[in-house]
Order: sequence, then structure tokens, then C-alpha cells
Amino acid sequence: FEVITTPVPIALMTANMRGLTNFITDIRKCPNKNQERDRVLKELSNIRNKFQKGARLDSYSRKKYSWKLLYIYVRNKRSVSNQR
Repeated sequence: FEVITTPVPIALMTANMRGLTNFITDIRKCPNKNQERDRVLKELSNIRNKFQKGARLDSYSRKKYSWKLLYIYVRNKRSVSNQR
């Protein structure tokens, strides 16, 4: 099992998901870990609110939020494994 260390171009990952592209760009632009953490926490709060409201989300929104959660999870796992 090999971990890919080169960044994947955003265009290949997002396939027309502008919200996901903007989120990843914002994360990559953060100058330090504290600002990155704050941006992720803000986005997690937004996603939590969208799913808790009980309103039906369209397929685009469900995919976008799912991909954002996956990106946050993978990024966190990668940073934890780099600290070991």
C-alpha cells in the first residue's frame, strides 16, 4: 500500500464542483495551521447545519458536502501520519 504524496490537480478531483474547488483552494492558501483549522471548523459547522435542518438536499449538494468531508478526513489522516 503506497501513499500518494504529490498533490492531485483540483480539476481532476472536483469534476464541476465549484464549492469543493473553492474550499480546497481556501485550505491550501491558509498561511498557518491555526487558520486552516478555523476554516475547516467553519466548513464542518456549515455542513452539519445543512444536514440537520431536515431540508432535502439536491444531489449536487449531497455530493459536494460528502466530498468535503472526505477531503477533510484524508487531509487529517495524512497530517497525523506525518507527525509520527
